[in-house]
Amino acid sequence: MRSVQAGGETTKATMLAREMVDMIRTDGFDSLVSQYNGLNTSTLTVICPVTPPTPFSPDPNYNKKKWKCDIAASGTQDTGQGLPSGRGDVSVACVSFNTASPFNEVNNPGCTTDTRKVTVRVSWGPQGSRVVSLVTYVARTE
Repeated sequence: MRSVQAGGETTKATMLAREMVDMIRTDGFDSLVSQYNGLNTSTLTVICPVTPPTPFSPDPNYNKKKWKCDIAASGTQDTGQGLPSGRGDVSVACVSFNTASPFNEVNNPGCTTDTRKVTVRVSWGPQGSRVVSLVTYVARTE
C-alpha cells in the first residue's frame, strides 16, 4: 500500500511542477526573472483558495498563490489534494549561447539574452525528503 501511495504522491508532485512550468510559459518573457526567480512557496502568505483575478482587479502574483494552494492543500490525507508538507520553489537563470560554454548560466536580473533556464522543484514529506524537479528552457518569442 505504501508504494502505491508513494507513487501517487510522485505523480502528483510531477503534475504540480508541470503546472508551474505551464503558468510560467504563459507570462511575459521580460518578467520571468523578476517575477519567479527565488520563488519559495514556504515564504508566501496566502489564504486558500485564491480568487482568480479579473480585468478590473489584476493580480500579478496569482500564479504563485494558486500554486502554493495547490501544493499545500489542507487536509491532504483526507482530501487527496496537495502533498503532505509540500512546498515548491523556482529558479530562473539567463542563458547565453555566445560563450565557450554552450549553456552558460548568468544570474543577472538585467540580462539581455533571449533564453531562460527555469527549474521548478516540488518537495514533500518529512523535512522535504522527496523531491521532483523539472527543467525547461524558455525563449523569447515576441
